[in-house]
Amino acid sequence: MNCYTLRPDQGKNRTYYIRAWFWYKNYNEDPEAPVFNRRPVFDLYIDVNYWATVDYIFGVEEIMYVPKADDIRVCLVNTGNGVPFISALELRALDDDIYSSGFGLLQTRGRFDLGGSLVARVR
Repeated sequence: MNCYTLRPDQGKNRTYYIRAWFWYKNYNEDPEAPVFNRRPVFDLYIDVNYWATVDYIFGVEEIMYVPKADDIRVCLVNTGNGVPFISALELRALDDDIYSSGFGLLQTRGRFDLGGSLVARVR
């Protein structure tokens, strides 16, 4: 298990948005190699909580999280199906007046654009 420790300035009991990016590239050019053209599959945890199973070439996992400690640990757990990896890890504090959920974590399952403009993008 490999973990990344995030230490937000705002501390515990605040709502944070965490996004993990995964871009897989098979750098092994040898077709005789045992892992040729096979992406790794592994589990993702936030602190002691299961977050997701990573099983794709390009993807992102997003979560809103309220930590009970000043540190947040994002862990990649090897499940025996290749070496876990992470390409980018983002952390943003959210306004608790708007995003307070009362839960420890809320995971994003999908996003839909319901009427956005093709000309301008709003983030």
